[in-house]
Amino acid sequence: MGTKNRPGRFDCYANAEPDEPMFVLLGRDPMAGALVLEWVELRKARGEDPVMLAEATSCAEAMNEWAHKLGKQPIAYWSAHLEWEAQLLFKALGVPHDGDPKLEPNAGEQRAAIRRALERVYEKGRGDASTG
Repeated sequence: MGTKNRPGRFDCYANAEPDEPMFVLLGRDPMAGALVLEWVELRKARGEDPVMLAEATSCAEAMNEWAHKLGKQPIAYWSAHLEWEAQLLFKALGVPHDGDPKLEPNAGEQRAAIRRALERVYEKGRGDASTG
């Protein structure tokens, strides 16, 4: 894991091309750890270097600890996913809601039900599109 004073093996500053765009997340941001974990999951799905992904996971954990030391509550990775999936489901089904799906961050069964419903909505949309 890298810091400003101790760059890591996969340091983005050292590896960036001249004028290459980049976006930096800081440990003080309570969303940073969850966003890094999302990046890890997306890269893992592409078969990326496990050593790099392990370093990024450690960095996400350290970011959450840093934010917590500053008195901030880091957002839980799965909590962010539950909210996003619920919002998609409500929108897809045209269900009115107040913007807060009131889901528990560790509600695995609730999350699985939302995912199944989203898959049905997606498949229905694909079927409608393919049949005209």
